[in-house]
Amino acid sequence: MITKSQIRAQLQQLGVPCDKPLIVHVSLRAVGKIDGGGQTLLDCLIERVTKRGGVLVVPSHTWANLLNDRQIKLDMTDSKTCVGTFADIA
Repeated sequence: MITKSQIRAQLQQLGVPCDKPLIVHVSLRAVGKIDGGGQTLLDCLIERVTKRGGVLVVPSHTWANLLNDRQIKLDMTDSKTCVGTFADIA
């Protein structure tokens, strides 16, 4: 199981910037089991990237929220993305 402290150390070792925009697309399945799940990874990324003014960007797709008449139905408090759990958490 991957811990929060291990994630923090790996982000530092990778040289993840603290002051620049960072786009992250994550497969939680590929990352492995995380203590606290995807929320822990998201918290660590936010903590690292925004430390000195950077911005964390998590791409998502919501095409599944189109209705039959092609009208967009998007509820930011309820709509799921089409790209997986991490984007939903973010």
